Amino acid sequence: MEPKFTFQLDREHGLVRIVMQGFYDLEDVAAYFEARRQAHAELGLPRNQHITLNDIRRMKIQQQDVVAAFQAGLAVPEEKARKVAIVVDTSLARAQALRAVQDPTTRYFSDVAVAEAWLLEGEEGSALAA
Repeated sequence: MEPKFTFQLDREHGLVRIVMQGFYDLEDVAAYFEARRQAHAELGLPRNQHITLNDIRRMKIQQQDVVAAFQAGLAVPEEKARKVAIVVDTSLARAQALRAVQDPTTRYFSDVAVAEAWLLEGEEGSALAA
């Protein structure tokens, strides 16, 4: 069985790549946020300086209590990314993601390469390039 989420760190760009799939319960959400916290710590950047690419194309539509738990976890200011690209493929999943994440630093995409290009756009002069 494949994991419900995976994290890949790109230290050169200060990028956290996340792939999520399947149907979550509240324990899965808690495990996700703990793993995300650990990934951010391992990246080694100052607080809120990372960027995130989150591919949720293989996630199922979630129950409302799970969406609410994701909303609460995503609202933690200490874990907030400078920019977030979320890759979705269906309008229903996109609508659910939009309800969970409403932030001006977040954009939605249907293509991973386009999402990553947006994230890395203009990063050459940032603190990440140092």
